Amino acid sequence: MTLFKVLVVCSLMTGCGVTEIAVPADSATTSPSVTATTEASTPDVSTGDQPEEIQAWIQGSYAHKIGEPLELDARGSYSSAGKLVKYEWDLDGDQQFDETSTEPMLTYTWDKEFVGEITLRVTSPTGATAIGTTEAMITNDGDSTPYERDNCPEVNNHGQTDYDNDGIGDACDDTPGYPTEDLPGVSEGPAPTPSATR
Repeated sequence: MTLFKVLVVCSLMTGCGVTEIAVPADSATTSPSVTATTEASTPDVSTGDQPEEIQAWIQGSYAHKIGEPLELDARGSYSSAGKLVKYEWDLDGDQQFDETSTEPMLTYTWDKEFVGEITLRVTSPTGATAIGTTEAMITNDGDSTPYERDNCPEVNNHGQTDYDNDGIGDACDDTPGYPTEDLPGVSEGPAPTPSATR
């Protein structure tokens, strides 16, 4: 995934606009997914005011199990105007904010499957806002395969391996079909003899 840094650029003629700059994520295993937009006031150039920078950032993406608490992390969000005053979270993809807090960490438990985007809106002391999103897969077993396509819907098996192709994943198959005998002409050789030490 890609991290976007948001710059608010202002001029006397056109006011403020938003620029998103793509920055490679630091980690392949925890790649934050951020899409940010802002609303910022036009700076007073006569007083030397600088345009405000504000960014919404969510750690992610997430694959998690229904019924188990998940800690969401938005500590990478910031405003150049000071400490952010509000964090609003849409946790079911309906474009309505479900949780509001003044701190960047939120613990939430889903009671049903959810595959989609978590959306965060942050507000700065000046009233400027930014929005960030990250992907989430909240499933019955906590892996990233939705229930109806999961070959082991009660077992966390990200790989979905099925050695004998019977539609039941190896992680929950009592007879996965692994070979129990050597093929004709294949035999186990003698154990190697350790060399003498000096």
